[in-house]
Amino acid sequence: MATATTSSSYPPPPPYYRLYKDYLQDPSSAPDPPPPVDGAYPLFGATYTTDVVLPSLEDQGVRQLYPKGPTIDFKKELRALNRELQLHILELADVLVERPSQYARRVEEISLIFKNLHHLLNSLRPHQARATLIHILESQIQRRKEAVEDIKRRREEAQKLLKESLQTLDGNHGDLKRFFLSAFYHMGESHLVYNMLSLLWKGIQLETSMGSLEFATMIASLLGLSQGITLLMAKGLLLFFDYDTPYYRQYSVGFSGVLFAMKVVLNAQADDYTYVHGMIVPSRHAAWAELILIQLFVPGVSFLGHLGGILAGLVYLRLRGSHTGPDPVAALIRNVGGIIGRPLRFIRSLFWPQRQRISGRGTVGGSQGAWDASSVWRCEVCTFDNSGLLDVCEMCSTERGGPAFSPVRTLNSSGDLSVDEVRRRRLERFDR
Repeated sequence: MATATTSSSYPPPPPYYRLYKDYLQDPSSAPDPPPPVDGAYPLFGATYTTDVVLPSLEDQGVRQLYPKGPTIDFKKELRALNRELQLHILELADVLVERPSQYARRVEEISLIFKNLHHLLNSLRPHQARATLIHILESQIQRRKEAVEDIKRRREEAQKLLKESLQTLDGNHGDLKRFFLSAFYHMGESHLVYNMLSLLWKGIQLETSMGSLEFATMIASLLGLSQGITLLMAKGLLLFFDYDTPYYRQYSVGFSGVLFAMKVVLNAQADDYTYVHGMIVPSRHAAWAELILIQLFVPGVSFLGHLGGILAGLVYLRLRGSHTGPDPVAALIRNVGGIIGRPLRFIRSLFWPQRQRISGRGTVGGSQGAWDASSVWRCEVCTFDNSGLLDVCEMCSTERGGPAFSPVRTLNSSGDLSVDEVRRRRLERFDR
């Protein structure tokens, strides 16, 4: 069976490249050159021998027009032959008109010039190949040096980034508890009261519509998202725009980021309008309007913290929209709580009779499940979101109206409650 051989236009490189070292440091480190090629060798698909040399013009019976000698100035001689060729071609046109008998001699002289040019070029081929190889190697070396310098530059940037990151984890910047606990710390009583009132206003509506467990998992998710997005934005401004003191070296506290995220979630599906510091804006854009107004008129607020909260709310809505089914975190907590609470419920049933705690908003966390957002109606006067079980606003006692209104079920099976009865029951529930 014949053995397949692979032919190449050029011979393979010598196997000595692994032995080369820094010649400037150790001149003797360079290996000996490979032995010269002897015998036959393939080139461009043909086989040649080392005995084959370029024959001279005299051996071919052609008169040599340039000087003879071991050293030839190829550039000078090629230019001279080129000018002589141009002159003979111009004279050839004159000969054709005035002396046609000299046409053959002029053509023979032009042919002689071409033969000398061709022989000079063939003699220059080895020098040209060597110069071309040197140029290719120099270009490759230059590209390798540029690549090495680029790698070094990127390595220095990576080392600088790692060093800065490690510094942020040391000393005052390494307290990871601040990532979560800073949201629960407030600068003063007014700051705390304002945020808690906002939390109460938004929390009542969200917890009513989704249930206590879902509401708790949403708050935990929004807390981590808002803090993480704020930190990433501050770090990005430091790395890409060199904003050090204005954002990255600042200390921000408060629950405002989570409150902005809750506002985005609360107004995500709203198509009506609401008041934001005296301005009427679409409800779904209320968070952005409040962000701008607070930044303009309230000094010392954290712009990145509020913006991070809005982005956290948008990310939460996007993640919830892409996930079908219940919240996995809430389901996990519900299952674990059910397993742990089963023995406790059994023991409690032995000593205390089971009673169901009823309020105007239903049994919190009970078996009735989470209410849908469609079971909540918004008052046209104070824009408070009320339970679908009520016909009167809990905040301003305005009756529920609208052309599509139909009586809803109430806790009294004998009929609809009057306004006075609703007020009386509400006062009893809040112990007023």
